[in-house]
Amino acid sequence: MLAQVRRLSGNALLLTVSQVLPLIAAVISLPFIYRSIGREEFGAFSIALSILGMFVALDLGLGRSAVRFMSRAFAAQDRDGAATIAVHSALWLGGFSLVLTVILIPLVEIAAERWFDSSGTSRRIVVSSLYLVLLSWPLLALTPALRAVLEAREEFGKIAFIQSLTSSLTYVAPLLLSFVSGDIRVIVGAAVVSRCLGPLFFLWHARRAWGGRFPWRAISSDVPKEFRQFSAWVVVSHLTGGAIIPYGDRALLMRIFPLDTVAFYNVPLEFLSRFLIIVNNAAMAAFPVMSRYTGDSGFFERTYLIVITAASALLGMLLVAVSVLAPAGLELWLGEEFRENSTGIVRILLVGLMCWSLNAIAHFSLNAQGFARAIAVMHLIEVPIYFLAMYVCGVRFGLYGVAAVWSARMLVEYVCFSVYRAVISGPGVSIMRRVAMTLVALNVLPLGIVAAADEAWLTAMAVSLVVASASFLWIASVVRKGYAAASPL
Repeated sequence: MLAQVRRLSGNALLLTVSQVLPLIAAVISLPFIYRSIGREEFGAFSIALSILGMFVALDLGLGRSAVRFMSRAFAAQDRDGAATIAVHSALWLGGFSLVLTVILIPLVEIAAERWFDSSGTSRRIVVSSLYLVLLSWPLLALTPALRAVLEAREEFGKIAFIQSLTSSLTYVAPLLLSFVSGDIRVIVGAAVVSRCLGPLFFLWHARRAWGGRFPWRAISSDVPKEFRQFSAWVVVSHLTGGAIIPYGDRALLMRIFPLDTVAFYNVPLEFLSRFLIIVNNAAMAAFPVMSRYTGDSGFFERTYLIVITAASALLGMLLVAVSVLAPAGLELWLGEEFRENSTGIVRILLVGLMCWSLNAIAHFSLNAQGFARAIAVMHLIEVPIYFLAMYVCGVRFGLYGVAAVWSARMLVEYVCFSVYRAVISGPGVSIMRRVAMTLVALNVLPLGIVAAADEAWLTAMAVSLVVASASFLWIASVVRKGYAAASPL
């Protein structure tokens, strides 16, 4: 058990470092790029980065599904079964992205004319940048399937190296070119080429995972029924919750606000989203193991409650400090203009970011146990509600209203995840669950205090410290009493 924890911790640390390095590259590069190319072009560049990130992350859920089933296959020494899942995942992702790219290319001009509030010249620049990004999608879409092979084998060192290199270049290459060219198409092109190196590196290492020649002849045309069913619901969930909702609101923002205004919301959100690396990387490192050991539901639920309470305490203290320091940080990073326009937005977004992080833990744990249908249904229901609220609040309250709706969605999702876990887990750990959920809610509260009243920042920090301390004391008492003992690992 101890050796397993150490290995998981090491893998999570490697993944975290692989994303911290690009974050540092972004912090250093973005201010120089902003000053070199101007506000409107920077708005277009931020949109291109968002879409690139979407293409890499838009795995239809097949990446996580492939990890779940390939990890089981590798553990059972079923290399042919693992190869079948890997090939079909890559074919599905590649085919989907290729078809959608062909459909979307003719629509770029129409979408730019109707959705971008900018001059004719700026619109043409945006259109050219979108073409560059869109044409890279069929290759970028293979990234999750190829990376899933290494995740299933827990080869996180290789994953960390590839991610840190290609993601850092996504910012560094445009920075270097911004010194010699102000053409946004050249700068976006540099980011696209840097991202496209990722799937090529993953392909090279994934091919070597079988220790010899890849078993092409053993690939079965009949994919396991459990894999198909699980993947189908995960695809629905990811298309709605992972693509339509988070990136559809970008299109809506461009419809409501001028391009140079969107950056005051979009750039902080893209940067703050990087805080999810702490949670996502820990969950990603643990997911192959969780997928193999889900038989003891009582132990699984107790461990989940301990983990989500600890995560809320750690993230709560960190994000409260970020919220308090947001004005000074924005001015130092991007200048006075962003301090004036983005401080309140950042503080509202941080409440949602906290809930988003907790959602990631809940989502990973449910997927590891094979639950996907209920999550997909939840995302389908929230799509029309979210976009309607986003439009109404955006028109009436500006970017502050948009940020409030985004954070509210994350909060509602967390409540839904918590209720569903309570239903499937039964009454066995009901008292422990109530205590854990109360502590989690109290760890979120200080972020709301800072967002609502700037002058109450000292109170918020004190509350955060007290609640976090109480959370860790409770976790220690639970572990001492042996509630999380008898691990099946």
